[in-house]
Amino acid sequence: MKVVEFDSEFDNRVLDYLGRNYSKIFSKRWIAGNRIVAIFVHEEYVLRTSSNQSITVIFESSGMSGMSRVTVIASGGGQGLFGITWGSESAAENTFEKRIREITTGRYDSQY
Repeated sequence: MKVVEFDSEFDNRVLDYLGRNYSKIFSKRWIAGNRIVAIFVHEEYVLRTSSNQSITVIFESSGMSGMSRVTVIASGGGQGLFGITWGSESAAENTFEKRIREITTGRYDSQY
């Protein structure tokens, strides 16, 4: 599980990105006043484990504090009797975190 916090001025950009790239299975948004909560569920095939894995993203914007947060959880990327993931879930979470940081900071470097 990875959590990324960012300034709420990027809410629309992040929500647009999540809607385009992480809503293959399910997406739902709730708006109450100036608070937004959204859930995105995505499934992808992972070559390294020859299996599908699920990526769930929870978006939370508090509105008043000026900060927003996304939580990403990758699961089900294992194979075989013991469910060995070969790091596929962690890699998916790291890739997601890097992309959100790029969107919200404008930096496209390897710092993340």
